Amino acid sequence: LPLFMQSAKPDPDHTYGPLLRGLETRDESAQLKALQLLTISLGEESTDLQNPQIQPLLPVVATLLQSSSPKARDVAVQFLEALLSRPESRNAVWAQARIMKSLIDIAKSNVSPQMNYQVAFCFWILSFDPEIARVISKKYDIVNVLTKVAKTAVKEKVIRVIVATFRNLLAHAPQENLPFMLVAQLLPFIRNLLSRKWADEEILEDLQFLRDELTKGFESLSTYDEYVSELASGHLSWSPVHESESFWRENAAKLNENDHKQLRVLVQLILASQDPTVLAVAAHDLGKYVKYSESGKRLITELGGKAKVMELMAHENPDVRFQALVTVQRLVSHAWAAQ
Repeated sequence: LPLFMQSAKPDPDHTYGPLLRGLETRDESAQLKALQLLTISLGEESTDLQNPQIQPLLPVVATLLQSSSPKARDVAVQFLEALLSRPESRNAVWAQARIMKSLIDIAKSNVSPQMNYQVAFCFWILSFDPEIARVISKKYDIVNVLTKVAKTAVKEKVIRVIVATFRNLLAHAPQENLPFMLVAQLLPFIRNLLSRKWADEEILEDLQFLRDELTKGFESLSTYDEYVSELASGHLSWSPVHESESFWRENAAKLNENDHKQLRVLVQLILASQDPTVLAVAAHDLGKYVKYSESGKRLITELGGKAKVMELMAHENPDVRFQALVTVQRLVSHAWAAQ
């Protein structure tokens, strides 16, 4: 390997060319062997990789991540671990939506503890980039995904790398990530983890940091702030606030503030979500909003929400159908009957 790396210095294309051509073959065995050799080489390469060297690799990696072969996925993830360890390559990987979505899909599936660790390691490395930390939760729901992985993890190293990822997200972009951490019920989970014994002192330090920062971040939140955080996360659930008449009586008008910002978010959820629970809760919330907001019917209609709620009356999920029916009744009724 040292001789191979030394030969690459004067002319990288001459040395790496055969390996890159190996990735272009349709023979998966040849692809995997070429990728394995490139993974080993990344650990020894002392100079920064250039974008032209990285780009040809990524479509192949994306395809292997989506393969039905566990071995292909494993080799692809190992390569990403090595590639992401090099700061100059992170933005190129982040820009590949197929790769990012595949990593999320693997994390959501029933894979081995080692694969869980390797995928979480990739997210941990990405979370060091402040710009990525600001948008990764909104784009890929990473807090919710990794929290579920950590809750079922049997290996300490899996929990350790996930906790370290959460620390990075909170340290680099608290405003963007706190809403997702609130909705994922991360603070109770962190407190539970703190009650365990850990062999690694670093995980204890990270857990204490998360507990303190989450406690401080959540303490000042009102019930309405929590509702706004839930809207921002996109993960509506049947928490008590949704069915509280006093909450809607006191806060329905607040959805109209800042050019109806929160109402627009709520309507967008019902327009875009495929999750039956989100659809049912969003339909319910629109009905409550209409009940306590004089201009509610007109605004929801203008934003496209009325047509979508009417469409949901034929949804396959009975809860979605019921909530949509109740809200449509409010949308089409006279003001005196809406109560």
